[in-house]
Amino acid sequence: MSKSSGNSTASSSTSSSSSSSTTTLKPEDYIHSPVHYAVATGDHSSLSKIVSSLPRLTDPTRVLTESDSLSQEKLADQISAVLDRRDNRHRETPLHLAVRLNDVFAVRTLAVAGADISLQNAAGWNPLHEALLRRCSEIVIWHFYDQVPVAGNYILDATLITKENAEQFYFPDSPF
Repeated sequence: MSKSSGNSTASSSTSSSSSSSTTTLKPEDYIHSPVHYAVATGDHSSLSKIVSSLPRLTDPTRVLTESDSLSQEKLADQISAVLDRRDNRHRETPLHLAVRLNDVFAVRTLAVAGADISLQNAAGWNPLHEALLRRCSEIVIWHFYDQVPVAGNYILDATLITKENAEQFYFPDSPF
């Protein structure tokens, strides 16, 4: 198993654990999808323009009726049709491709725009799996940025068990 080069070039030489990682990336293979192509060529300007042209979803607290909800669902489908395309050989979303190229800018841009981080490629990997496989630590850390501080003091969200609430946490089959 070889280690990813960790750069943003358009070639890939990583572990064979993921089918898409064993081939050389050819930007022309993604010409049919403007988002894929912008990521494949490292064209951050085009990627930003595409993302900024997408419709914006309303704050969920302002979705009050069934009609509002259906309207927002249609907008979400429009966004997904652009950001979550998988009509390529390895069924990669643009987010998979950005991770494969270790392009942190593209990963952030796509994730913030609403790309579905749970979609799997043909090998069954989601973008986080790919980032872990490729040891793209900045992408992995960014994925969890809002849950765990990267520097400084670490605060873990854990319930304090006291005499008053211990009964809620008692498990009869526990070895403890």
